Amino acid sequence: MNRLKTALIIIVPLALLALVGWFVLFQQSSADRVKQGADKYVQAILTKDFAGAVALTQQHLVDLSGGKAAMVSGLNGQEAKFRDQGVGYDTITLGDPQSPQKIGAWTLSLVPAQIVLKAPGGRLKADTFMLGMSDDDGKNWNYVSLSMTADQFFQVYPELKGKFAFPDKKAPVVEKKQ
Repeated sequence: MNRLKTALIIIVPLALLALVGWFVLFQQSSADRVKQGADKYVQAILTKDFAGAVALTQQHLVDLSGGKAAMVSGLNGQEAKFRDQGVGYDTITLGDPQSPQKIGAWTLSLVPAQIVLKAPGGRLKADTFMLGMSDDDGKNWNYVSLSMTADQFFQVYPELKGKFAFPDKKAPVVEKKQ
């Protein structure tokens, strides 16, 4: 009986330690996947690879936009309007994603971002967020820009209302040319 007790005293803590270690590794690797995908999304936007950006956009949003081709066409049109007005992306800088959390069928992770647009009169800096969304427990991620309002977001994703804390918006900062 003493051998069993001794074995349990050694095995149980080791098993718990292994389980905690596995959980920490899963969280780190899942957060790393969120960041890597978000970086790809941002690079696609900055290089005007809108097909690449749409491929990383959460599918429900793509469907609501009329499908991939329609969304790519819309992004091309929006970029052309910006260009005609002398406006374009300067930089998009991502912060560290929040630890992924399971909410209903989704695993979600907020990714802070700062978008800087250049314009004829100066630059516009906006602090915003991207939302990483996974429907396979963090193995694959797609993204939603949270430049929309909370009401718009919850119209698209009503199942998250009351469960997901939509981040507060900050007013953009205008830096005029001198």
